[in-house]
Amino acid sequence: MARVISYSPVTPTIMTFGVQVASGGSKSPDGGYFERLVKYIPGETLAFFVPFAVLIGSGNPFLLWVLVVACVVGTPLYLWSNSRSLAAAKKPLPHYYVLSVVAFIVWALGVAPSFATLIGASDLGVTVTMGVTVFLLPKVDDVLAAWGI
Repeated sequence: MARVISYSPVTPTIMTFGVQVASGGSKSPDGGYFERLVKYIPGETLAFFVPFAVLIGSGNPFLLWVLVVACVVGTPLYLWSNSRSLAAAKKPLPHYYVLSVVAFIVWALGVAPSFATLIGASDLGVTVTMGVTVFLLPKVDDVLAAWGI
């Protein structure tokens, strides 16, 4: 099953310190923060990527780059393909395809040490990058959805 962020029309309310400061009509992702957070794990792409990354290891950088590029291209294609059957109101907004690629790259760094080594990322760098991405990606999605991007 594809993990696609679906959007439905809502009237968001902007609150500052518990006081409503603005309201308007735009699209916002369904589900709570943690439900959406799980949807940002590109499970299908990672299920393809991880075994091959382990098989390739650090021994063949060219093949590892081929695999990474295939997954970077394949992630939004896979999501688009699986969202075609959704109603128009439930289809992901265009920015989600970009966010899905960001999520794949960050998760690939975290689950495939050979990829992290290939780009020269330290363990600490990967850990911080994953933490920041997991923390910010749903909120970036919220902002872009509110802007209608």
